[in-house]
Amino acid sequence: MPPSSAPPSVSVVIPAYDRADTIGAAVRSVLRQSVRDIEVIVVDDASTDATARIVEAMDDPRLRLIRHPVNKGGAAARNTGIEAARGAWVAFQDSDDEWLPEKLARQRAALAARPDAIGVYCGMIILGRPDADGYDPSRLEYRPPNWPGVPLEGDLAEALLVSGSLISTQTFMGRRDALIEAGGFDAGLKALQDWDLFIRFARLGPIAFEPEPLVLQRFSGNSLTRAPRNRAAAFARILEKNAEALAARPRAHAEHLRRLAGMRRMQGDLAGARRALSEALRRDPAAPRIWLG
Repeated sequence: MPPSSAPPSVSVVIPAYDRADTIGAAVRSVLRQSVRDIEVIVVDDASTDATARIVEAMDDPRLRLIRHPVNKGGAAARNTGIEAARGAWVAFQDSDDEWLPEKLARQRAALAARPDAIGVYCGMIILGRPDADGYDPSRLEYRPPNWPGVPLEGDLAEALLVSGSLISTQTFMGRRDALIEAGGFDAGLKALQDWDLFIRFARLGPIAFEPEPLVLQRFSGNSLTRAPRNRAAAFARILEKNAEALAARPRAHAEHLRRLAGMRRMQGDLAGARRALSEALRRDPAAPRIWLG
């Protein structure tokens, strides 16, 4: 069904690839939001299963389906959704996660309390995290992390650059014009696309925070974004992209490089790990954590 003439207040973008078993629940959790004037844009990234057919069978005039002819990756799919969005605000959902019914309403309230904000995110519960012994469905984890001295709202540009990723894509809603000005998601990254975007986005203005966990993330063991090699490569690329800003923050830069060394060591790239540690020591030669590494 074609969209109505009145633009929605929020466009919700859901990228999907071979998620026939979860896409229905993810879409329904958005459609049942207490905020009703929304549109839901599912971008099917050339799925080979019934993902698109399941979405097409869902009878709701607020739902739109866009299909990529070839697989381009989640970041490109989200950019397609941003480009097609009719709302002034764009939110993101993942194809295997669930929103609680008051998510958008609570985020609107957080924005009303901070009218200068160009974006807002909320808390999230991760259901079933992997550990050293494999997948444990009984484990729960709250995000964002409560790092000492790290702010969770307002001007987050420094916190995101120095401390790491605070915001998960499916918890976020931002002004469409600001997302476009920030450059959208980097389709060349196979992991950590959210951290990369929000570093750039936060430089444009403050971000509000609703601490209530209004998103349930279900860990998918076959996720490409969680593959160690993809995460290490993306982490290194993000450090390269922010090299000028990090040069003025040598201690933070060294700590990032130490983390990169750990990622490379875990994937068996010992030579790459040594290079990262050597660079970390050059940035901060007195750091005991680096010497221990």
